[in-house]
Amino acid sequence: MMIPQQFLHLSAQIGSNPLLVQGPGGNTSVKEDGQMWVKASGTELANAETQDIFTGVSVEKALAELDGAGDGSCRSALLDSGATLRPSIETTFHALLPYRYVFHFHSVGAIAHVISSQGRECLRKALADFNWRLVPYRKPGIPLTKAIRQQQEADVNVFLLQNHGIIVAGDDLEETAGRIEAIEQQLKLPILAESSEAITGNLPEGWQWSPDHCFLATDKVTAERLRAGSYYPDHVVFLGPALPVVAERERLGTLPQQCPVGVVQNQGVCIREDATSSQQAMLGCLADVLSRIPSDWTLDPIGTEAEVELLDWDAEKYRQELAARGE
Repeated sequence: MMIPQQFLHLSAQIGSNPLLVQGPGGNTSVKEDGQMWVKASGTELANAETQDIFTGVSVEKALAELDGAGDGSCRSALLDSGATLRPSIETTFHALLPYRYVFHFHSVGAIAHVISSQGRECLRKALADFNWRLVPYRKPGIPLTKAIRQQQEADVNVFLLQNHGIIVAGDDLEETAGRIEAIEQQLKLPILAESSEAITGNLPEGWQWSPDHCFLATDKVTAERLRAGSYYPDHVVFLGPALPVVAERERLGTLPQQCPVGVVQNQGVCIREDATSSQQAMLGCLADVLSRIPSDWTLDPIGTEAEVELLDWDAEKYRQELAARGE
């Protein structure tokens, strides 16, 4: 099948908006006659019109992996067994949903709502005009797809994924694009955290200040939330669990190499000079999310067990490697 140009355009448009997608996050798909083209793991939606970022799979074989026919990677479902790109780790839920078009993205507005009990309650009113369901947090891949299957009902075409993001699906591309825009408008939250004057001064070798994100360290409520844990998978995958906080800037030099970001208590946020563009994008996402959450909302981190699952996951290691190769 030929991938519709309008679908590629919308995918690229979504992927180019940092309030919807950050780095290699998010994925989209289109189905026809039992075949599905889904964004490949480690690629970026922003490149949908300029690079070959989609890979073809059999919908039937991808669905069979839900019931143990494969390892969940959907490599056995590839239309071309010699394809060099792996299907997205979330291919199974694209296959599961009975719609021609499926768009999954990590909307800042959606994340800000689904990581808080008060935010999730607000969804009832905000999305009253849509056919939607809330899906509890599960590890991306087969566990998440099974949780989505439990929430499936006729005509439901929007899924809010707790501590993760959103899925919007449909059979008409123009209607689906309009639905995405309308939902984003409903989930839009103002920036509440006050920016602070950027700190300057010498740092250990290999580190630099991230002046746009100082409030993560200087705003009391935000700093406490930052220390509480991680709130969604891509934070863990690209930045590590939570963010390390040091009392003095000199202590940044003691952080392990796998920590790309460090917070200097009451001063500012620092990022490694060799941080990848994906890591930079994920720091921006974290700041965008936390800056919009009301101070009286209680946040729910995914927890240590979920963090360990993500950090010890071969599929995510592969995704990080591919993202790093694109630097």
